[in-house]
Amino acid sequence: MALPSTTRRPFGVTLIAVLTWISGALGILGGVVLILAREDAGLHRELQVSSSTIVAIGVVYIVVGLITILVAGGLLRGSGFARGLVTLLMILQLLGGFYALLKLPGNVGSEWASIIVAVIVLLLLFSPQANAFFRRR
Repeated sequence: MALPSTTRRPFGVTLIAVLTWISGALGILGGVVLILAREDAGLHRELQVSSSTIVAIGVVYIVVGLITILVAGGLLRGSGFARGLVTLLMILQLLGGFYALLKLPGNVGSEWASIIVAVIVLLLLFSPQANAFFRRR
């Protein structure tokens, strides 16, 4: 019989999970707002898409938000799958940030912020404490 794990969840993992959960909740909220505003003329002009496309985008936001919240819960439980998914997303964010720095020089501040956040998340996810936490799960 396996002994219960005594490795406490590191603060960095908790912080990442909370921020991930907030991101998911904001995605859901954004999706609901898009669906409710699907007939707004200003939104149609800005996005240059139909009402049905706005609804589809809103639904995608909601689904991605729900998945994001599930991933946050996985991080809190020490799921290696959730850790891997967040790692993949941060690597993509890093690559996208560097690409944008090279190709879209007007957004330098936001791209550096995106790169810095991704690096911090990866450092927290792979700190010695986080490694021990995920190894015990």
